[in-house]
Amino acid sequence: MALARVTTWNSGDTLTAAALNGEFNNILNNAIALVSPWTAAMDANNKQLQNHVLEKLAAAQTAATEARVYYRTDNDLVEYDTGSAIRSVPNFVESGGRLTLSGSNLLFAPYKHNLIPINGRLEVIPDAGVTLGIGAAAGSTAYNIYAYMSGSTMTLEFSTTATAVQAGTGVTIKSGDATRTFVGTDTTTSGPAWSTPVSFFNAASADPLTLTTAASSPPAANTLYKDNIPKVWATVSYTTGTPGADDSFNVSGIVDGGVGVTTVTIDTDMANTNYCAIAGVNTDPNGGVIGINARNVGSVQTASRASTGGATADVNFTIAVYGDQ
Repeated sequence: MALARVTTWNSGDTLTAAALNGEFNNILNNAIALVSPWTAAMDANNKQLQNHVLEKLAAAQTAATEARVYYRTDNDLVEYDTGSAIRSVPNFVESGGRLTLSGSNLLFAPYKHNLIPINGRLEVIPDAGVTLGIGAAAGSTAYNIYAYMSGSTMTLEFSTTATAVQAGTGVTIKSGDATRTFVGTDTTTSGPAWSTPVSFFNAASADPLTLTTAASSPPAANTLYKDNIPKVWATVSYTTGTPGADDSFNVSGIVDGGVGVTTVTIDTDMANTNYCAIAGVNTDPNGGVIGINARNVGSVQTASRASTGGATADVNFTIAVYGDQ
């Protein structure tokens, strides 16, 4: 302690009222000096130290005292001393949650850890996760999924409102509403029902990637858009006069429409008939030519001829489709 005595008493000295009051006034008027600085550990007896404020310092300190904690005013972070290094206590971390399908509901549950930044602070994802039913969602609609706090309860919502990046934190939020943190997307079935969500955090390797952005004009070089990925493709071969797919994507069937005519049935339909379909003869021993005969939202038909004589003929071919779904 740093409090000094007023008088050092000797044997035989007379204690006067003024002297006694002086000693007590010295203690009462300088109480902080009586206890500060501490010269030994103080036992709080498991009681709270209330209404206290951390020491405020404007720069990182030199590591020296293990477990020392202070608040840095130049970067607004709490730092602690390990005795050999100064470490910061982060006010944001990448979310530890993951969005998945659980039964008929979406589920946002802890994964790797249980924290997610929402509206400027870290919130705890419940052990059992947070679920979101289909509610009033429309069928065949792409939704963004957002997490927010309803009082002290973490809640999910679906919205067609686009995302934005919150200034100062870098957190992806609902555009215009920092109380909503983006956790993933899902496109409903026609039912409607939730289908296969794509988690924004900790996406599993099996999660699909959904592209919803149309190409700009002009499009950026080396960039994927929903416009420039094939929506349908197939390698079709005729065996004993019957067409079949050696391999395919988004094809539910191959139908023989007569000599030289083949219909490829699309599994997930195109949005309209203005798509681009490209076909080419594939390893046919007699050569041949092929073109697009008809385009429908649920199928695309080819017509082919032999290269010799120009008569209608079945050929082995490859076909690909680009456009909106």
